[in-house]
Amino acid sequence: MTMSPKYIGDIKKYPVECIICEEVNYHQKSILQEQFGILDSNRVNCPNCNAAFNLAFDEERDLLYIN
Repeated sequence: MTMSPKYIGDIKKYPVECIICEEVNYHQKSILQEQFGILDSNRVNCPNCNAAFNLAFDEERDLLYIN
C-alpha cells in the first residue's frame, strides 16, 4: 500500500511507517535534503515508540524512506 504525501499548511509531509511499532507518521524533508540535495540526511524519532532512524529521500518516486 502506497500512501501519498499530505500538506500541513505549506509544508509537504511524507508518510513513513515505523519499523518497530508499525505506526504511520508524517515527516518533512530536512533542510539538508531540501536546500542542499543531501538526500540521506534526515534523523527522526517515532513519536509513538521513540525509535530513532534515518530517512532518505527518493527524488524519482517523491518519497521518504527508512535508510
